[in-house]
Amino acid sequence: MSTPIDAQTSAVFHWRTRTVSDWERDVWRFMYKTTLEAKHWVVLEQDRELLEALAADADKDEHLYQHDLGVARIRRVHDADAQKQAAILSEGLA
Repeated sequence: MSTPIDAQTSAVFHWRTRTVSDWERDVWRFMYKTTLEAKHWVVLEQDRELLEALAADADKDEHLYQHDLGVARIRRVHDADAQKQAAILSEGLA
């Protein structure tokens, strides 16, 4: 999950959602440390490179898969609402 902070900086969060206990926890930690951690870091590095290479207006001309259309619609709804709120605020200040 990438959260913009300013024009040049983002905070990136990667959640670990594996919750186990007892022997399953021991097995999971062993598997992660011996086989998965290296792959995990490769994926994180790919994510970093992708985020750094994104154009500032990358969200303006998206080519999404059909199952991503809901995300794009929510993004447009939020953008329109933010524009409306900004207009109302600017009218109140003028």
